[in-house]
Amino acid sequence: AQEPAKPRVRTLAAAPATIFRYFDGAGVVTAVPGLTLKFPASGKVIRLVSAGSVAASGDMAAAVEAARPLQDQLTRQRERLAFHQQMAEAMHQVGNTQEEEKQAAKVELLNGRIAKTLRALAEVAVVVDAPGVVEETFAREGDAVVAGSPALLLHAAGFRAAFEFPRQQTASARRLG
Repeated sequence: AQEPAKPRVRTLAAAPATIFRYFDGAGVVTAVPGLTLKFPASGKVIRLVSAGSVAASGDMAAAVEAARPLQDQLTRQRERLAFHQQMAEAMHQVGNTQEEEKQAAKVELLNGRIAKTLRALAEVAVVVDAPGVVEETFAREGDAVVAGSPALLLHAAGFRAAFEFPRQQTASARRLG
């Protein structure tokens, strides 16, 4: 008597891959329109960047008098952060892990405080969300402004494209997800 033949099993593993599909279509490419940033709080303008300045994400482009104590606090916090980062690095180099951990904990605590200060600063100052170039300013330092009044026009870098496809290709693209 022979034993029944053992079934043979083949295993295939699926691997995700990128598949490119190209469609013929016509499109219009336009520059991203400028963004008007507004003062979030009323007060006397103490800071306003000049036209032509390049603003990075997170930069403070304009501020009213209420932002002054927060600016000072942020400066002190950043100085303390730099000190504790330097201390943590020095302790790492000499192999003092206990002191390094203490300094790393202080760095983490200060990063949290800085984030909290930045959130408070965004309530009284114009903080740039996306990088761009300041095209025009609508106020001057020393002017009294009200909340919601325009501060500056920021021209963001980049382009936007809108494409039109024939109906059959549109249906095909929708089936692909």
